[in-house]
Amino acid sequence: MKNFLLKLVFTLAFVNLCQSQGVWSSYSHSIEAKPLQGKKIKLEAWVKSNGSDDNSATYLWVRVNKIDKKVGFFKNMAETPIKNSEWKKYTIEGTVDQDAEKIHFGNWSIFNGDYYFDDVSLSVLNEKKKWEKIFVEDFEDQNSDLKQGNGKENSGVNDLFTNSIENLEKTPNGKYYLKVSG
Repeated sequence: MKNFLLKLVFTLAFVNLCQSQGVWSSYSHSIEAKPLQGKKIKLEAWVKSNGSDDNSATYLWVRVNKIDKKVGFFKNMAETPIKNSEWKKYTIEGTVDQDAEKIHFGNWSIFNGDYYFDDVSLSVLNEKKKWEKIFVEDFEDQNSDLKQGNGKENSGVNDLFTNSIENLEKTPNGKYYLKVSG
């Protein structure tokens, strides 16, 4: 019982710390969901992470907001933190709710580190059962449509995290990528 209580207190303290705005940030984009209601979608991105400690990580996420303001499909990779220092492609798939209003998607990063993103795309499974890209951000134009926040007022906005478009001789596809530092 003593171990259980100790674990419970630690878990609640960690959850509270993670929910405080000072340790995490998000960069996201939103699209209208009405034309995608009932369809399968897929978020893909190339990601790598250079966290400053064992708790530092980054994640991809997708959230469908329904017309009644409730959350529909939601996946945030909380169970699979991205901590690798090499580029790797990550994917989230789901189905847009029939009463969906908006789809929000992007990345969230927690604790200090540098987090890198390239070739972020959202695709829909079309009638021919082929994935069709409806949003692509490859950063090659040295701009980003991903804005700080997660689509819920000021949630995910954190001045302690910055972003920049940088270049390398080689990214997974091209030269430019988004770097988020916190």
